[in-house]
Amino acid sequence: MGFSAVRAHLIGRVRAATPHRAAEDHPFVCEEDGSGRVPALTRLAGRVRPRSFDLRVAEGGWPRDDGAAGDSTRRLRASLVLRVAYPLDGDRADLEAMVAEDFDTLTNALMTAPTAAGWGAAAGVTVDPPELSDTEPLVPPRSGDEAEPVAIAVSLAFDVTYWE
Repeated sequence: MGFSAVRAHLIGRVRAATPHRAAEDHPFVCEEDGSGRVPALTRLAGRVRPRSFDLRVAEGGWPRDDGAAGDSTRRLRASLVLRVAYPLDGDRADLEAMVAEDFDTLTNALMTAPTAAGWGAAAGVTVDPPELSDTEPLVPPRSGDEAEPVAIAVSLAFDVTYWE
């Protein structure tokens, strides 16, 4: 399974996750531009929906030889960042509760197999526990330095190991 297939599968797992609160109104949505490409959340800031997300390679996290497997000529490890957007248009306490609950949901979605056989074991894919690593204010494009953020992006960093 190559990197693109692993990435697409992880995006599918997040899309399929059911949030604890406001699940029908605001599911996890990977915004696509119609060509199959996923634009960065910063480009969507002016029209971001709750729980819009992207999945990116972390800085310096490109697929690399895992090395920990002994004979690892085909086993690779990549560091990824899942960023989820939350508009800043409501109560701060509700936002914080939603982020905390979503972190649990997303951790389970990334690490837990959807079937008894398990997709990870069958495909040789393992996901290390994610860490809530950063929050980033999202400002609409071309709005100037003094524009107020309309949303925040919460980043979950994790490593994925897979057999190519």
